[in-house]
Amino acid sequence: QVSVGPYFTVIFDNSGSMTSSTGPGTNSCGLPRDRMSDAKCVLQDVVNGYGEATFALERFRHSCSGSCSSSTCASTCGCSCSLTCNDTANAGEVLVPIAAGNQSDVLEWVDYQCSSCSSVSPGAQPELHASGNTPLAGALRAARQYYQGLDSRFPTSPIATDSFSGCRPYYVILLTDGAETCSGNPSTAAMELRNTNVGGTLYDIRTFVIGFGITPGDSNTEAIAAAGGTDAPGTHRAFYASDETSLALAFSQIMADSILYETCNGVDDDCDMAVDEGF
Repeated sequence: QVSVGPYFTVIFDNSGSMTSSTGPGTNSCGLPRDRMSDAKCVLQDVVNGYGEATFALERFRHSCSGSCSSSTCASTCGCSCSLTCNDTANAGEVLVPIAAGNQSDVLEWVDYQCSSCSSVSPGAQPELHASGNTPLAGALRAARQYYQGLDSRFPTSPIATDSFSGCRPYYVILLTDGAETCSGNPSTAAMELRNTNVGGTLYDIRTFVIGFGITPGDSNTEAIAAAGGTDAPGTHRAFYASDETSLALAFSQIMADSILYETCNGVDDDCDMAVDEGF
């Protein structure tokens, strides 16, 4: 038997508003508390703590120059960055593809250490930087393009090469602190993900939405979650967070809803080629 976990593409909002404070003092990573720093700290724990899942990392497309700060940094690290602002897939940028054992490649983007403002290559010690607008629709379309194998940097679809594509769940986690600001319709883009054509087969890729610093029940955020086919516990469709603790809770709830478990129902629920094992 094998253990088959879900695939997630995490879209990390790296817009300028992510520098907003989440409170006084420092977070559990020892950095001043702002949305960017808290989100990096939580993503470290998620990638290290949920071995059942495999993650890809995406940001809003940035073009950065300058020299990184040599000290520990959280939000801009001394780099000067401009962001692509439109509603096409070009507005998103997959940084780390889905692959077994890719945790270190994801973590070097969120470890508060930066050696290069411009490099996106593994081992070059890049870092996520906050600046610019919020192209939510474009970022969602970039995730769909990646899953289809149409990304110019990663032209192999993680679905097309997956021997468990018939039962493995594929998801997007959209972590954002604001509404669309690049003339796109993110709800439409989330609906497009639910009909993703790979090799002539349609896949229902659902989108979890975490509104970070957004008032719970926000209509725009709720609409994306509804279009993406996900529903958080409680009265809202999206997940909401205001600091590191509540953001970690949102991720843990998403993970709990997504991990495959076998139940006694005559079906291979956990995708391991065995039915009702353990019952």
